[in-house]
Amino acid sequence: MDEEGVLDFLTSLEAMDLPDRIEEVNSKILLKIIEDTDFVAVLFYDKDQKKSQKVLAELENIDDECDQNDIAFVKIDDDSEAKEWGIDEIPSIVFFERGIPHIYEGDLMKEDELLGWLVHQKRHSEIPEVTDEMKDKLVENTEHLAVIFYDKDDKQDIRVLNELENIDDELEKEGIVIVRIDNAAEAKEYGLDHLPALIYFENKIPALYEGDLMNEDEVLEWLIL
Repeated sequence: MDEEGVLDFLTSLEAMDLPDRIEEVNSKILLKIIEDTDFVAVLFYDKDQKKSQKVLAELENIDDECDQNDIAFVKIDDDSEAKEWGIDEIPSIVFFERGIPHIYEGDLMKEDELLGWLVHQKRHSEIPEVTDEMKDKLVENTEHLAVIFYDKDDKQDIRVLNELENIDDELEKEGIVIVRIDNAAEAKEYGLDHLPALIYFENKIPALYEGDLMNEDEVLEWLIL
């Protein structure tokens, strides 16, 4: 599809009023929507898979509510695009907030819970969980990026994460994106033997924070300066 076709489609997202229907997109249109739309929920699915069909039927019940909350909702049946984002399990939902991905880890058959999560993510700033592929994309495309490497099954790591949630808003004001990743193999690629750990990427160049991660003020000062 040419650029004019993409723009026509984006216009149609706003102009069309198709009740209870999640629009199908291809990879090129998806990337354009993520780039141009503040809040987008993306269902990665397989139209020939029974589970995907059931989930889609449930989620189409909340399409109108998403629209009322200014959240675009699209679906894509493309294995290679799913792998680009590190999506191994189909179906899956990823919410993009101004281009930053948030993985939904709840039950996709419970549409009301998903709707609540989407609205909450839109209204409240939280540190999103990402895959290593998502992290790589962010490193490539984000000028200022902070990545917390952690183990979600470690209580101390969760305490650190909760502490750093307190500075998420301040970082956003400074133009710094912060994400979290639970991937021991990815951590080892950066030579991280002890978690949690924080790496700040400025124009793709990494710097390891060596201070106390429980001291949110020191972390904030280090990231901003």
